Amino acid sequence: MENQSTSQNDLKSLVKAFAHAILECEEYRTFMQCNEDLERNQEAKNLLIQYQRKQTELQWSGYDATTLDELKDLQMRVKNDETLTKFFSSQEALVDLLKRSNDRISEKIGQTFAQNRQGGCC
Repeated sequence: MENQSTSQNDLKSLVKAFAHAILECEEYRTFMQCNEDLERNQEAKNLLIQYQRKQTELQWSGYDATTLDELKDLQMRVKNDETLTKFFSSQEALVDLLKRSNDRISEKIGQTFAQNRQGGCC
């Protein structure tokens, strides 16, 4: 029983060390800084909201040439916004790091560590 408790304590320590390493890595710090920059930039936040709303509108209303043109215009504005570009780039880098970490852990334990679950809740 004591051996199992020691294993659990070792595992908890490893998990805490892993979480700490993620929080201290460059990708995470850069993402958090870009997120803060986005939160402070009301113009960029509004542009992103407009873009997301237009995407939703197009999805719900079906194909409409005018809405599609508006979406393309907003998409170009999003791509040209430095704050949003940095945010999305940092987000992509962090997701890539987490995917690689997941792959490495899965390899070490011989099974899928984290899975992308589809479907509803409960």
